[in-house]
Amino acid sequence: MHTLHTTPAFIVSSTPHGESNRVYRLLTETHGMLYAHAQSVRELRNRNRYALSTGCFVSVTLVRGREMWRLASARTVPDITLPPRASYQKILGLIGQLTPVEDPFAQSFQLFLAHIRALAAATPEDAHAVELIGVIRLLVERGYFATPGDMALRTERICADHTEYSKDLCREVLGDRTLLTASVNTALRMTRT
Repeated sequence: MHTLHTTPAFIVSSTPHGESNRVYRLLTETHGMLYAHAQSVRELRNRNRYALSTGCFVSVTLVRGREMWRLASARTVPDITLPPRASYQKILGLIGQLTPVEDPFAQSFQLFLAHIRALAAATPEDAHAVELIGVIRLLVERGYFATPGDMALRTERICADHTEYSKDLCREVLGDRTLLTASVNTALRMTRT
């Protein structure tokens, strides 16, 4: 008998597999990033198909098979307010690129959940700062963000508490936006090599 694992997850991406199946890349709280195979999910009669769109926050029940995870069920999590999907789709894609599969030590889920909550509460003028803070924290966590000299103090302040997105921090980041954006772009170029 297989053990059922129920965990909250963000759906990073999905790929059609066969005629009616789909393989999902999930960012889970308990297992990190993983691939899960969903049987017959593309058929109209399947009850899971409506909860399983890219970018959604869901509670999934998974079964570990011999070769891969199988997605047994999924339901949306109603107690979280999500901002418009376009506002967090870029960072979710970046998490998908940088987070290794089944790395239980990755903090990517907690970073992204804090980022989503901050985006949902952010004013339009703070949204760019929140996005920049989220990307910097992810790059630091994955080891891509170099912090020479004066930048080390700024990065330390940004990454001190991964759940903090205060007004003061947003103002500070917006004040250093040009320098921080250049550093992020340099780090992103390093991820592609």
